[in-house]
Amino acid sequence: MTLVIAILVLSLIYIEDVKDAIVGSIEKCIIGIVPSLFLNSVLSGVLIKCSGAFKPKRISYSKYNIFLAFLLGNICGYPIGAKILADLVKENAITKEKAEIAICFSYASGPAYILGIVSTAVFRAKLLGFTAFISIF
Repeated sequence: MTLVIAILVLSLIYIEDVKDAIVGSIEKCIIGIVPSLFLNSVLSGVLIKCSGAFKPKRISYSKYNIFLAFLLGNICGYPIGAKILADLVKENAITKEKAEIAICFSYASGPAYILGIVSTAVFRAKLLGFTAFISIF
């Protein structure tokens, strides 16, 4: 409780710094994260809708869709894999149980976030960001 009060007092003392940090974070989100999420959502939705045309003959439709959810979830980033699996359950393309298992490996950071945001802002080294992405994948 004391820590929370101390943070509140410090936030009031350094209100200009807090305001600048909030504005900077919102700008980064609007300029960098939201456009890439929108584009990835649209492209992954189109790819899933057209997935039947590209499906290999020896793989079942549900396994192929789960593979696409895994691949797109790891390439496009966090909400895409979960959204694809939820859509597949709604369309009865896969069962809820299969989606619950698949979400464990279809929900990860995408390279745009790791390399563009984390490695630049946190590590300040592209190699560390690339290493983080590969280890998550």
